[in-house]
Amino acid sequence: MSTAPLTVYSDDGKEFYNANVKRLFDKLHIKLASPKSEIKCAVIERANRTLKTRLAKYMTEKYNHRYIDVLPKIVKGINNSFNRGIGAIPNQVKQGDFPIPIPGRSSAKIKFSVGDHVRIAAKKAHFDKGYEQGWTTEVYVVKQVLAGHPRADKMYICCRCSISRGDSAEDRDAQW
Repeated sequence: MSTAPLTVYSDDGKEFYNANVKRLFDKLHIKLASPKSEIKCAVIERANRTLKTRLAKYMTEKYNHRYIDVLPKIVKGINNSFNRGIGAIPNQVKQGDFPIPIPGRSSAKIKFSVGDHVRIAAKKAHFDKGYEQGWTTEVYVVKQVLAGHPRADKMYICCRCSISRGDSAEDRDAQW
């Protein structure tokens, strides 16, 4: 990070409330705040959920629960993906450049095309965690897109297919 933040929001944990951190924050003119609201951590909780979701997708696709080796790549993927909260790609935001998203939604856009490989959203149970797998383990191929439907982004006719899960260049270069 090239510049220090103006304020750091944290809980009341000792990792932030100690003499060393106080000395550093005073030197850098950083304000330390601990809001007592239930919604105080909404932004970081959403960021945590995004990271956990990407990790879950990776582990599901690779049939592997070891993520430490790909964690930097996943974080890089998140930082290079469009963020609706700030209305920009995080790595492209410069100091003082904080665009404010304009409210309002555009019409539904078709996200997939014929031949795309997709997973289908699985039904969630009442107490499922948000970061847990929310899609089927089977991979499907889009056979037809029903355009013109009000929910065109959700309407696809698919059939099951098998995909080899190897170490192809495409698998290695995929951005989770």
